[in-house]
Amino acid sequence: MKRLVLCFLFSFTLCSCGGGAGNDEPVTTAPEPRESLAEVLSIDNFPWEPELLVGRFADGRVGTDMDLSALMPFDENTPGVNIYYVSTDGTETNSGLSWDSPLDSPQRALRKPNVDVVLVAPGIYAQDRPWGWAGLTRDVVIKGFGETAIVSLHRNNLVWDTDPLLPNVYRSECSGSGAVYDSSRTNELDDFERLPSVGSPTEVALSPGSWYSNGETIWVRLADDRVPDDAVRVYLDGLNGYFANSSGRMYVENIEFHGGTHSFVMIKTEEGEQKAYFKNCKFKYATSGNGLCVLGTSEVYLQECEAARNFRDGVSYHASNGFIPKAFEIDIVSRDNGYSETDIDNGSTMHDGGSIIRVGGHYFGNRGPNIADVNASYTWNVGGMAYGSLASSSLQGCDFQTDGKAWLYLFESCDSPYGLRCDSDGEMYLRDVQEETARVGGGMFLDF
Repeated sequence: MKRLVLCFLFSFTLCSCGGGAGNDEPVTTAPEPRESLAEVLSIDNFPWEPELLVGRFADGRVGTDMDLSALMPFDENTPGVNIYYVSTDGTETNSGLSWDSPLDSPQRALRKPNVDVVLVAPGIYAQDRPWGWAGLTRDVVIKGFGETAIVSLHRNNLVWDTDPLLPNVYRSECSGSGAVYDSSRTNELDDFERLPSVGSPTEVALSPGSWYSNGETIWVRLADDRVPDDAVRVYLDGLNGYFANSSGRMYVENIEFHGGTHSFVMIKTEEGEQKAYFKNCKFKYATSGNGLCVLGTSEVYLQECEAARNFRDGVSYHASNGFIPKAFEIDIVSRDNGYSETDIDNGSTMHDGGSIIRVGGHYFGNRGPNIADVNASYTWNVGGMAYGSLASSSLQGCDFQTDGKAWLYLFESCDSPYGLRCDSDGEMYLRDVQEETARVGGGMFLDF
């Protein structure tokens, strides 16, 4: 009989219904030590045992025993590794073997046949300096070095001119436009302001802070009627971050992914163990898909990551090519996702019989169930909070939905039309769960 050891560290304070102490976003280059566990927490017959040892500390807190960076296959200080350097000051003809001769894009470094480690200098890597497709066949570590590096699939260096028939409207030749944001205008969470699309250039003229594209030309009127500048991000449909291979490990730290159909997508196509680890990364502004889209990857680990302002889900896991994913989320934030107006956009969602463990974390403000683990998935949630669904349908406006098997321990739910939703054939096992609103669904709610 399998036994699974689990734990979490509270890391965010974003909701009035409780939580732990907040912390600054770390920029780490080495594993962080953890105190010893005093007791383990376990659940029988969960279909996956992750790499992390987890449990309870002597003071009653629960949390991971080690930082995710301890699972790096190697780092830049490991003797004999091949390191490539990337900078916005780099060129395609540089060797990439030092900061004095950096490459110009993550993609160029990832396509080196002997790459082990990629260090990415701070800056914005736009459409002309992409990550793009990375069909890796070996273990690779990719780190933002120092301050955060941003991989952003937006069209830079656009040339704007006025439309002579439409006051305050500017146009530019740009194909593939999927979304427009103004990075000079942000909210309290530092999200860029989203411009809604409208149906014609004339409607743009009548609607400050809007845009329209006919597929080849884009028309924009900014909210403050200024001439569009580099702060205007015209995000494109297509691949932004991408990871596809049959086996190997990819560790990514301190990098943000903005725009693209999905901000980052990974897919497993062949037999073999494909694993991915993300620490202190962000997935934002996906034009028509998810922030992080996982298709069949063997194991995915996230720590202290954020998914926000994506068109569909913040983080989504699906089976693909006959492969079923497993995932572990540690102290992530997934919020304010969903512009599809379908009420099915989630903060985090596992599908197709997959297995997911969530430890801590905040999931809120999504336009659908904040967490939805469906299609007979297995889900174990320790700590964490879900609240404030923005779905227009009350049934979809819940904090946690399952039709499979779910275990919730020390979980908090509030400020949504419904708290917990267990659909037919579902089983939801609860222990020390705080709820402010009613339960719903035809499944079973059980104590454990």
